[in-house]
Amino acid sequence: MKFSASVIVLAGGRSSRIGRDKSQLLFDGKALAQRAVDFLKDYFVEIIYVTNQPRKAPWSENLVVVEDEVPYQGPLGGILAGLQASDNRTNFVIGIDMPFFNIDILKVLLSRAEQNDVVVPRLVGGYEPLYAVYSKSCLPVIRQHLERGDFRTVSFYNDVKVLAISEDRLRDIDPDLRAFFNINTLDDYRKAIEIKRDLELNETD
Repeated sequence: MKFSASVIVLAGGRSSRIGRDKSQLLFDGKALAQRAVDFLKDYFVEIIYVTNQPRKAPWSENLVVVEDEVPYQGPLGGILAGLQASDNRTNFVIGIDMPFFNIDILKVLLSRAEQNDVVVPRLVGGYEPLYAVYSKSCLPVIRQHLERGDFRTVSFYNDVKVLAISEDRLRDIDPDLRAFFNINTLDDYRKAIEIKRDLELNETD
């Protein structure tokens, strides 16, 4: 069964902190980009891949590859490009550097999408805007903020209806909050590989 929604995969920008293209990092035997698309295609009716390097986009049937309208406006520019390309009101946005997908968390977020413009996890450290659900109704507000030069991903939240899902609720599903682990540095990359290895060992015990 697929969600009646699109998934928008953000490939990232310059990857300056890690020093290489994160989308091409190998993880679990595949590039992060290909792994994300291969997993998510089974759950969404449309996959939109936002990148400034379309020649490096992964392959999949019915994959829609789009570029930022204006390059390097950060994730908010990527969300705008993805929402513009989407055929659906409801859209799950995820960064390419978050490899531990959790379908049960997705179900919680998507179950509240009809009544809200944004459904976003909120942890102790703040919102997780790149593991969140956005309505196409956010498009004009996002554009206004980008035109003003406000590139903060959450900059427009005060102008739309936002539902935040609490950390306590999320820990009921994912006690270690592994779904929100993201790879920003080589140390993070090594840590992600260790987590994956530990998970596999626990499955065989």
